[in-house]
Amino acid sequence: MGNGVPPRREIMNREAAMMKKSHKIRFLSLVLALVLSFSLCIPALAADGFSDVPESHWAYSDIMACAEQGIVTGYEDGTFRPEDEVSTVQFLAMMTRTFYADELSQVTTPAGQPWYYANVKAAEDVGMSKNLAAVDESPMSRYDMAMALYNTTLNFYKFITSAQGDAARSQIKDWTTIAASYKTYTSAVTNCYALGILTGMSDGTFSGDSNMNRAQACAVIVRMMNLINGSAPARPEQPTQPEQPQQPEQPEETGTGKLANGKDATTENVLEILAQIQEEYPTGTVWDEKGTDGNYYAAGNNSTDVKAVTNKFKTSNNKITSTQYACGGWAAMVSDRIFGQTGAPAREVTDPSKVRAGDILISLNGKGQLTHVSIASENAHNLSGSYVFTTCDGNSSGGYVYWNTNSYSTIGTITSNIVVKAFTRYPE
Repeated sequence: MGNGVPPRREIMNREAAMMKKSHKIRFLSLVLALVLSFSLCIPALAADGFSDVPESHWAYSDIMACAEQGIVTGYEDGTFRPEDEVSTVQFLAMMTRTFYADELSQVTTPAGQPWYYANVKAAEDVGMSKNLAAVDESPMSRYDMAMALYNTTLNFYKFITSAQGDAARSQIKDWTTIAASYKTYTSAVTNCYALGILTGMSDGTFSGDSNMNRAQACAVIVRMMNLINGSAPARPEQPTQPEQPQQPEQPEETGTGKLANGKDATTENVLEILAQIQEEYPTGTVWDEKGTDGNYYAAGNNSTDVKAVTNKFKTSNNKITSTQYACGGWAAMVSDRIFGQTGAPAREVTDPSKVRAGDILISLNGKGQLTHVSIASENAHNLSGSYVFTTCDGNSSGGYVYWNTNSYSTIGTITSNIVVKAFTRYPE
């Protein structure tokens, strides 16, 4: 972002869009196949529960809820072994099968790949595995657990206020250690505490270096379900055919004007350029706020057409955003790669159905102050009356490039003190 840490996504009309999200929680009848994912023996939840999980166990209700849903299961000897460690791929399998059934169902596992291939691929596609230290069969640290949960909260548009963040950090006895040595995880831990997904250890610490266990995995998944649904869902139902997404409305193309590469200014040609940029700067590429540890837009000061847009708005400290560094520099670089540095002045788009790939998106807070700049990475989609689109972002969630953030947005609607304004550089 131009100043401070920006929202990771451009968000408008969140509540309406979330009701229609393509990856709303669904539970597959085949979820019992997760038994294999967990490398467990053939289980069945005993009528009286598990022999090693008495009702007095701290995670009894969470373990039972997950077992009844088929998310986890026990061993042939009737035990659950709540203290056994969980690997990263096992946790991603649990999370994708619970929260991303639609995305998971669309992944085809090539011959010879491990059992968790589809789960890991789906987790990568939705951004759940972003910033994890490792994605393999080794035990998962509580830090990485927090990161996977945090990435999921972002996908479901669960955000916190600064006051909630302050309150959460005050609860964590080892926060000083986290802030000093584990900076990558600070936002993840803070948000998950503030949202009630994490509560820490009995001594009041987070203990992020410790490995997570099966009981903890059940607890955080149930809390996540409660956060999203308001309560744990009912037993799994027969899967229904996923709704066929409506085709995006295609704005009229005049075919007039040229892009920076000399081709006609059409969305098809813009998408081609975006694909080239994504290949050069894939998700996870370092693009930080100062340019000292990663990439920045060296020619940003010459991006007159982009600056004409961003300079319309001031940040919370009454400054204009940079078009060299952070999100402003990313947006300037991408826009200029598409339309050139000059000669394609931007105009505001007030009709959300007309947002197109390559348009500049400005996020403002409730005071009209600029908080983030991004680029639409596809045309707007009509989703049951709400127009939604995805973005590509720089300096997102700690100084990285992030593509296709599944931003569900409606231009001009204020939700959670955020408003998005769109500007296009396509010829009229």
